[in-house]
Formats: sequence, C-alpha cells, structure tokens
Amino acid sequence: MRVPQLRSRKTLIFLFLLLGAGQAMVYAAGAREDPVRQAAVHIEEQRYNEALQLLAQAVQDDPDRIWEAARLIQGISQARSEYNDQWRQLIQSLRDEPDNSAQALEIIQRMEQIDRFPNPRTTQQVRDARRTVRFRFNQTEFQEIMQDGAELLAGGEYIAAIDRYASGFPLFREEFLEEQYGNIFENRVLGLSSRLDSATSAMRSAVGGLEAELPVGTDQIADTVRLQQQIDQVMPLLDELQEIRNEVVTVAGELDEQNDLVPQLNEELDQDWYLVFLNRFALGRRDAEAPEGVAGAAAQATVDLVGGMVDQALEVAEGIRTQALAAFDSEAWDTAIDRWNTLSSYGQLIETLDDRFFELHQATGELPDTSRILAQRQPLRARLARLQQQGDDMAGLSAALTDFSQLAQIPAEPLPVNLADNAGQLEAVRTLLRGIDTGPETVTDDSDPAVLPAVDPDAVSVDTAETDTTASDPHTVRVLAYQQDLELRLQDWDERLRMAQIELYRTAAAIRELPFRTAISGWEDDLQLSEQELTGIDEVTVEEGAEITVTRRYPQDALPRLQQVRDSSQATALQLQQYQAFLAAIPADVAADTRLEQYIAEAAQLAEQLAALQARTAALLADAEEAIALADQADTQGRQLLAAARAQLAQRNVDQARSLLDQADSQFFDALDYRYDQDVREEYQQLTSVLGEQIIETQTVIVIEQVRERITRGRSLFQQDDFFAAEQVLQEAQDLWETVNPGEPNPEIRNWLGLVRAALNLQTNREITEESPLYFTLVPFLNRAKDQFQQGIAALDRGNRDQAEQLLARSDDNLNAVISAQPFNQEARVLQLRIQQRLDPAEFQQTFEARVQDALQRRATEPENALADLQDLATLQPDYPGIDQAIFQLEITLGIRQAPIDRTAEIQSNNLVQRARQVAAGGTREQLQAAVGLLEEAIEINPENQEAVALLDQYRISIGGQVTTSISFEAQQRFRQAENLFVQGDIAASYAIVQQLLQSPQNQRYTPLINLQRRLETRLGI
Repeated sequence: MRVPQLRSRKTLIFLFLLLGAGQAMVYAAGAREDPVRQAAVHIEEQRYNEALQLLAQAVQDDPDRIWEAARLIQGISQARSEYNDQWRQLIQSLRDEPDNSAQALEIIQRMEQIDRFPNPRTTQQVRDARRTVRFRFNQTEFQEIMQDGAELLAGGEYIAAIDRYASGFPLFREEFLEEQYGNIFENRVLGLSSRLDSATSAMRSAVGGLEAELPVGTDQIADTVRLQQQIDQVMPLLDELQEIRNEVVTVAGELDEQNDLVPQLNEELDQDWYLVFLNRFALGRRDAEAPEGVAGAAAQATVDLVGGMVDQALEVAEGIRTQALAAFDSEAWDTAIDRWNTLSSYGQLIETLDDRFFELHQATGELPDTSRILAQRQPLRARLARLQQQGDDMAGLSAALTDFSQLAQIPAEPLPVNLADNAGQLEAVRTLLRGIDTGPETVTDDSDPAVLPAVDPDAVSVDTAETDTTASDPHTVRVLAYQQDLELRLQDWDERLRMAQIELYRTAAAIRELPFRTAISGWEDDLQLSEQELTGIDEVTVEEGAEITVTRRYPQDALPRLQQVRDSSQATALQLQQYQAFLAAIPADVAADTRLEQYIAEAAQLAEQLAALQARTAALLADAEEAIALADQADTQGRQLLAAARAQLAQRNVDQARSLLDQADSQFFDALDYRYDQDVREEYQQLTSVLGEQIIETQTVIVIEQVRERITRGRSLFQQDDFFAAEQVLQEAQDLWETVNPGEPNPEIRNWLGLVRAALNLQTNREITEESPLYFTLVPFLNRAKDQFQQGIAALDRGNRDQAEQLLARSDDNLNAVISAQPFNQEARVLQLRIQQRLDPAEFQQTFEARVQDALQRRATEPENALADLQDLATLQPDYPGIDQAIFQLEITLGIRQAPIDRTAEIQSNNLVQRARQVAAGGTREQLQAAVGLLEEAIEINPENQEAVALLDQYRISIGGQVTTSISFEAQQRFRQAENLFVQGDIAASYAIVQQLLQSPQNQRYTPLINLQRRLETRLGI
C-alpha cells in the first residue's frame, strides 16, 4: 500500500499527538513489548482505539518511527472508512426502507465484522439500531402469525391454528435474556413459558377429542331421546376443554403481572416485549373482534363444533315446524297443537346444549374474544327461544281460532253504544295475534375494522387486529322468516277487524272536532287585534302642515278583550283534553289509518294551537298589564318631576328647572308611548308648554344679562389690547346667546368678535407664540440674534468695531432666518433697525425718515405692511411727528380699532332709538322684533349709546327666547327614531326624519333637534 507523502516530520508528530491526545500509554523502550508491534496485533483483533493509543505514544517517544506507524494508521483509516460507509448505508436503509428489516440486519452484521470493538458511543448506537430492526422484524412476524392463525381458524383447522400461534412463543426471548433481569425473575418467566407450552399441547388433544365425539348426521339426533344421549356425551369434553383454557388464561395473567415488574428491574423499560407477545399468542390481541391466540382457537373450535351439532338439531326442528304449519294451514287443529308442542320440547333440549356452551364462556370473561363469541351466539339463542315461543303460542292460537269467525263479526251499522263490547272481544283476539307477531331482537355487529399502526418501538401496539364485517346472521334470517310466515297467515283475519274499528272512530272524530276549530279561529282574530294595539298601530297625523307617521299603543283597549279570551279558552282546553283521550284510546294499528292519523294529528295541532294561544294570551295580558303599569308609573314620575321643576324655577335655577322639565317631558312621552290617550296627551302638552315658556322667559332674562356683562367685559379687554381674553369672553357671550336664540345671530357680538379676531390675526403675524408650529424652530434663531446683538453692542462700546461688526452681522443673519419664515415678526424687524441705528446713527436717521414716508405712501395700497413698518419704526422713535396718528388711522382702516364717534353718528344713533320706541309701542312680537333691528343698528353706529343698549336688552326680554323646551308626542317619537338611526350609523335615514321634522316652525326651535341636525350635517359633510 502506498503511504501518502507528508510534508514534514513535525506534521506527522502533530497528527499522532492529536489522535492520541489524552490517551497515550506510558512506554519506556526496553521495559515493555514494542508498541508498534503490539498495535499491529490490536489491529488484527480489530481493537483500533487501543492501537491508535499505542502508535501515538510510540511516535511521541521515538519520532523516527513515524513512517512505520503511518502505514498501520492507513489500515485503520481504511477500516474506519468502510465502517462509516456501512453506517451511512444503515441510516439510509432505516430512513428509506423502514420495513426492510433483513437488509438492516445484514448491514449491522457487516459493521460488526469490520470493527468488533468500536467506541462506546458507536457501540450503543449500533445496539439501539439492532434492537429497533429486530423489533420491527418480530412485529412483522407477529402480524403474520396472527394473520395465519385467523385464516386457519376460518378454514376449521383448529389444531393447526394452535400450532401456528405456539410458533411465536420464542419471539423476543433472546432480547429478554439479554436484559439480565436476574435469575429469580428469569426463572419465574421461563417457568410460566413452560406451563404455557404444556397447556397448549393439552389443548390440541382436547380439541381433537371433541371433534371425534360430535355427531355426523341428523339420524343420531332425530328425536328428543337420541338428542339427549348426544348431549350427555359432549358435556364432559366441554368441561375438559374449559379447564385447559382456564390454565392458559391463568398463565397469561401471571405473565402480565411479571411484565408490570419490569420497570422496577430496569428503569429504562416500560415493559418487556417477550412477555407481551407470550400473552397475546395465548389470549389474542385485546381489541380483537374475532377469537385469536391459543385460547381463542379453542373457543372458535367450541363455537364451530358445538355449533355444528346445534345446527343439525335445528335442521330436525325445522322439519317439525313444517309439519306444524301444514296442519295449521289445513285447520287440523289437534294435529297442529301436537306438532307445536313437540317443537317446543325439542327446542328446549337444543337450548340446554347451548346453555352449557354459554356457561363455559361466561366463566372465562377475561378472554378478549369472550364477549364477541357470546354476542355471536345471541342470534342462535334468539332463534331457539323463538321456536319454543312459537310452539307454545301457536298451540294456544290454534285452540283460540276455533271461535274466531264469531268474534270477527261486525254489525252492519256500528254505533258508539255497542263499540265497547265488540271492540273488547275483538281486541282480545288481536292481542293474542300481536303477541305471536312480535318480531325478534336482532343482533348486529357495527364495530369498525381495526387499523394496524405503523411499527414504532416507542408507540407500538400488538392489540390491534384486522377483521372483516360479516353478512347477516342466518339465525336472525330464520327468525324473521318465522315471523313473516305467521304474519301472512294472520293478516287477513286481523285486517277485517281493524277496518271495522276504523270506520267507527272516523265518524266519531269528525263530529267532535268542528267546535274546537271554530272557537280557536275566533280567538286568533281577537289576539291579532290585541297584539296590534299593544305593539303599536301606525297612524298618520298632520302637524304644522306636515304629515308624520306615528305609532300608538292602546293596552287599555286590549286588556278586557284578552281577559275574555283567557277565561273562555280555559274551559275549551278541558274539553279538548277529553277528546284527545278518546283518540288516544284507539288501538295503535287502527290509529295508523291515514284518516284517523289525520284526525289525531289535527287534534294534536288543535291542542298545540290552543296551548300556544293560551300562552300568547298570557303573554299579551302580561304585556298589557305591564304597559298600563309602566304608563301609570311614568305619569306619576312625570308629575313629580314637573312639580320639582316649578320649585327650581321659583328660585331662578333655570338649568335645574329645564333638566327636570326635560325629564318630566320624557316621562310623559313614555307614558303616552306605553298607553296612548288623546285627552291625556293634551293635558301633558298643556302642562309642559306652560312651564317651558316660563323657563324660557326666565332663562332669556338671565342670558341677556349675562350676554350684556360679557360684551362689556370683552370690549374692555379689547381696548386693553388683551385680544385673546377678549375673544374668549365674547365667544362665551355668543354661546350663551345660542342657548335661547339658536341660529339667530347677535350683530353686537358679531361686530366685536370681528374686531377682536382681526386684531388677533395681526398679532399672530407679528409675534411668535408657543402655539405657533414654528415656535421651536424660530426661537433659537431669535435668541442667538439677541445674544449676538448684546455682544456686538458691548464690543462697540469697548471700541472694538471689527468684532462688533462681525457679531452684529451674524445677529442680522439669524434675524433674516426668522423674517424669512415670519416676515412681519416685530421683534426681529425692530432688532434689525437697532443694529442699523448703532452701526451708523447719522445714516440711520436719514433711512428712518425715508422709511416713514414710504410707509405713509403705502397706506392705501398696502395697509397691513404699512402698519407693520410704522409700528416697528415707532418702537425706536415713539415721539416722531405724526407717526402715532398714522398708526391709529391704519388700525381703524384694518378693522382692529373703532373709529371715534363723531356728532353725526351720535345723532343718527339717537334717532334710531327714538324710531325703535315708536315701533315697539304697539307691543306685538313682530313690532318688538322690528324695534330690536333698529336698536342693533343704532349700537353698531354708536357702541357707546347706553340708552340703545338698555332698550335693546329690554325688548329682547319681552320677545323671549327663540327656543322651545318641548315638542309634540308625535314629533318626539320621530325624533327618538332619528336619534336611534344616528347611533346605528344610518345617517341618511336619520337626516331624512330630521328634515321632515324641521318643516314645523315649532320643531325648528327645539334645541336637541337642532343639535342632531348639526351632527348629521357634519357627518354628511354639508
């Protein structure tokens, strides 16, 4: 073999040290055997790890031996490479072909041949892989054994099936012994295995003996005597077979007990598969639906062999029954009675044999197949019982039928008076017939076939078997045939009797049903009307020329009508119960007649209708009483709230009085909503409207006083240049005015707000406030400019002009940044003027005068710019001739200051006051409103005209507010509907109702309606 060239001796030494790091053996030349030679021996024995340790130590002690060691390592490397190739093949086999256990085992054997002593970790991995593969192999073998056993049992090869199950006893025995549980545990388990072998051998013999003793033809059991003899011979064999089965069950149970001890002996195991498989081969899988295992094979043999004897006996019984039926059909009643009695006795003997079979299996209830075997016998036992029962019943029937023709006679014109006698006798015969005709209880198997899971050592079950569904049981088929035979023979006789009864019951039902229908129909109409009165009747009313649809409820009208329906229906319900009892007494098969079924169904429907009608009546009565009670309660609360509102109004607590009036109005609305009454409605309207007008009058006086106080205070603040506070106060005045005059502007407030807001707008352009979005951007520039200005002035005062000019130039740059964002910022503009003033006072004075003249020339074309320039210049020279007067005139022009009142304005204002007095002298509302207009004009001309102010407030109080505190019941109902639609998001429908309500002038003054209109228009973007 060619040894690869290595780059240097140092590289080789490093390689060996790396391979043998921490594992090198102590070696002294001459003291022990040559390590390289000893390593070669280890390699031959496949002890590669020990060889590598020796070679690493040898190279470490004598580097010159590195080439000799390298040749040996090359061989180890090749063996390890082959081992790793096999390992990869094993992994691929387990992953891609998990069911190919033979291939996996072959790979493991090759790996063990290549390296018999791998490292502990690899050894454990290979051991785990071998266990997994062996487990799959044994699991497959287990399934094949169970399948083969099932096929042998199905073919009647009971002894062969027992042998096949026993062939699986050695599965996992080798793995069991490898676990080394200890001698005591192993001996116990092996002893149980030996007992199982012995019991299995004995069972083979017992099954063979049973096969030999059973009869091979019906001649041996042709009568009751010979059948009894055969039963006596079979019984001891069944006892012996049962005793052997008990031993198998006992051993299997003890194996389970030993298996429960496995986790105590080995904490890594939940169970030992050798014990599990022995148990399953003994008893079968626990969820198997057919007999399995050694015990199951014996059970199946019992079922089939004893069942064969039973089947032969049944064949004899069928012949006896045929003779009985022939005698019955020919009306040879004596012969029929004899044959039916013989059939009953023979059936009892067959049942004795099957009873013994049942006793044997019930004693072994722990077997997984027992319940199924017993279930499979149920149809046969039902057949035996049916034969005996028919023998007894038909013997009695044969005697009873001698008088049947007389009992079946029906009068030509049947009447209810003789129905009881005729029906009683005929029903007695029919009862006998029904007893004979009763069908058997059939036995079915609805279980689903089990599904065999994938083999998984960690989650495997050996208790699953595949079973096939079976066809209908032949015994059940025969029982049904027995029933059908008799039904065909008795059907004609029974039908004649049934038809006679049907005609009688039809006539009686038709006569008794009609009155109930008539009564219920009339009450339904009454309830429908009452329900409409309670739920509400839509009525169209005209209000202020507009049609409004409202819903009105009349529980006071519905209540007496509902009480009458309740009382009458209670009496009828008792009569209907008697009628139903009459129908219920009809025999079931008679009542199955189509017309009688219809009468019975109609009676049930009538009862349901009446019960529903009574329940509906009770519910409507409760609704009516509740509506009346709620109306009374709302009426009482409304009157109490109205009294409380009057008390508050007497103390001038307008808001409280208005709130209480709103609550009272709401209670009155609820009262009318629960119970509409036109007279009560008019009373409520009168009560709320009178108090509402009183509240509005008082509120108007208070509001006008408060509005006047705020107008006066707002003017004062404006004159003090506190525009922000002035706007707040004047806005309060506007809001107060709106509370009593919604939608009606106040010219005085409007004029003053216009002045204040114009001033505020100009002030906003001239100053940087914290509310400004540019505040945090511009203030740093302005602060730096001011600091630089102060530093520049200081430098100028020290005589350092160069430094001063630099600082002032930087200050000017920062000011330009402010002015570029806010061109009219007064602080920045004034500071720029001061910079110019300090740098060159002489030149600045000339510039100052020129800028004053320029601003004066631009007053007509650019009044705002001119005002800003003059205000800035006035800051530096407030005494400059004419500058204050120019600023004053510009402020008047821009609407931020009132012009002085001249004599002409005073005279004009006073003349308007006198005209207002003359107009208002008539005292009508329209005249007072015209006078108010004149006074508003007088105050606009001369705001200082106190006579006009006082007279204006006086007339406004006389006119009263433009709001109303209540609207009609119909409008209130529609308003609430609009509110609900708004809350539900149906904006369009809500707005349509509001627009309809606003057609009424009265409704236009209702504040809640106006507020809802505004909210709707906001949502609609109007």
